[in-house]
Amino acid sequence: MCLGVKGTEIYWAVPLALRGGDILQNRIMKNFKLIFTGPVGAGKTTAIRTVSNLVYRDSDVKASDGSGVRKQTTTVAMDNGVVQLGEGERVHLYGTPGQERFRFMWDILANDIAKDCAALVILIDNTRNYPFRDLKFYLNEFKGVAARAKVIVAVTHTDLKSSPTVNDYRRWLRRKSIAASVVQIDARVEKDVLLVIGIALEKVSCFGNKHSFSDAESVLKENDMAYSKSIPPSPLSHTEMSREEEVPTVRDVVSRLDIEERAGTVEKGNRKEETDSMKKRAPMQISNQHPEPEGEGEYVEKVVMKDSIVDEVMKIKGLKGAVLMDTMGDVIASSFEDGNLMEFIGFFSGIAKAFENAANLGELRSVTLKSSTEDNLTLYMEDEQVLCILSGGRVSVRVLNQQIDSVIQWGEK
Repeated sequence: MCLGVKGTEIYWAVPLALRGGDILQNRIMKNFKLIFTGPVGAGKTTAIRTVSNLVYRDSDVKASDGSGVRKQTTTVAMDNGVVQLGEGERVHLYGTPGQERFRFMWDILANDIAKDCAALVILIDNTRNYPFRDLKFYLNEFKGVAARAKVIVAVTHTDLKSSPTVNDYRRWLRRKSIAASVVQIDARVEKDVLLVIGIALEKVSCFGNKHSFSDAESVLKENDMAYSKSIPPSPLSHTEMSREEEVPTVRDVVSRLDIEERAGTVEKGNRKEETDSMKKRAPMQISNQHPEPEGEGEYVEKVVMKDSIVDEVMKIKGLKGAVLMDTMGDVIASSFEDGNLMEFIGFFSGIAKAFENAANLGELRSVTLKSSTEDNLTLYMEDEQVLCILSGGRVSVRVLNQQIDSVIQWGEK
């Protein structure tokens, strides 16, 4: 608790944790919102806990799928913390679950709780086999948010794996004409996370203007911060960001939601795919202001699955067979013995690729032939390969997608 004096005005500043959110009764409180998203284990929950004065909900549970190999617990609803930014500002941090099977929570967050967020922070784990694959996925999933808010790519675990570099991410984003700040952080370090918040709120917050660059501890971070200065700020006006309001918390929205039951509903299908606002997506922010970084070669990321992946995926419960093929239908590795089935899989692979091109759907990650009573056949299509999985009818396709992604991202490269 502290006493502040401004001119002839005297006011008390009481920490959020002591007042339960009722702060500075005699001053207008400015509320800001940030969304943290990214794959399992990238540091979303850690970052929010590191800086928050108050955490509304801890939704971590023991991981029950392939992500448990890398991370013992996983977020199943969403994380929600609050940071008090000095005398009259606070920021609400919302962290999404990383697993795709909880995608319905992404929709709730992007279109309801934090639809007016100042920034989207995408945390990327640099130790995963194909981090650009993750970045592309989350930019696409949150395209609606990225079109109306600032985008920050925060690369974690660079102490364990230094390549790709922040400049590699910048080049990739520039080729896609996506304006985004790229910084490397340690989600366990408070100053690092506060730097991200400072970048997100620059030009719309007193805290952002003051702290987005001045606290950098190293030359590398100073370069990261200086680079982000050329990124356009959030298009939300200062007036819109400053209004005093009741900011929703995770507790308000999901306190009566049984997460497992809701996830089961999603698996069965009866969910609206996207809201109208997500369907009518505005184009990404475009920036051509950034000079090409010098002194580094081009980083190339190409997904290549080895024949050992067949043995790896066959360890997943409920799978009946797997085959790895090239795009011409030639078998690289297989657990199948049925020649007719193999011929059909090769035909299905060709049809799926042709359909992708003819229907102008963009790049397809997977295609499933699903039966309500019998086995399901799912294709996972990468650069020049196709992985086909035969699974029992009771196996959730969403859970299977997460497990296959974990094998690709953490398996032998």
